[in-house]
Amino acid sequence: MKKYLLIFSVGIFLLGSCQKDDLDTKVEDKLIEEDSLKEPSDEPIVEPSGQQNENEPEYPEENRAEYFRWKIDSTVYETTIGRHIRGTKYPSRNTGVINFDFKGEIINKGKDVDFYQAFNFKVCFYDGVGTYYTGTRQTVSWALYWHDNQLWENHYEYGNEPGVVEVTAATEEYVEGTFELEAYNTYLENMIYVEGEFSLNLETKEDYNDM
Repeated sequence: MKKYLLIFSVGIFLLGSCQKDDLDTKVEDKLIEEDSLKEPSDEPIVEPSGQQNENEPEYPEENRAEYFRWKIDSTVYETTIGRHIRGTKYPSRNTGVINFDFKGEIINKGKDVDFYQAFNFKVCFYDGVGTYYTGTRQTVSWALYWHDNQLWENHYEYGNEPGVVEVTAATEEYVEGTFELEAYNTYLENMIYVEGEFSLNLETKEDYNDM
């Protein structure tokens, strides 16, 4: 399905990111098992992450559940398949700026609803727990959203409000947080509003890019 190879030419605005060589907007088509598509919900999907009942045992790191979920137009989408949830942090080669790249995707093929969705984030000047902004001239961080062969971008050139990535828990092994953004599609000339949350294990840069 060539439409899932997804628009490498749309990097026209991304060349101003943390460092050109660090850009990673590749999404490959892998026909693997179905992710879950949840029913529309009126309840907010972003809840405090990383909290634990004081009477429950602390789970080992290797048993942590990964997830990536988001809401668009009151419909909630979610994946819990580890190879569809990726994250890495690394220094830019020339500047030393720490980047946090992460992504989540849903491949739903051969069922009643056939679609591909994915988010791709680059957070520059990453320093653990805190608030980060995408789509601004100051941070040069960005966020992209694909649905099949359509792309929406969170970028200051389109008049977007800055997107927000809130990292609520972070170690050398994993990162948890929430995000909220608006993104523009130049072909459809429309804006979408997204809120979501994620929990992911960190990988090496090489493993992250070897999808």
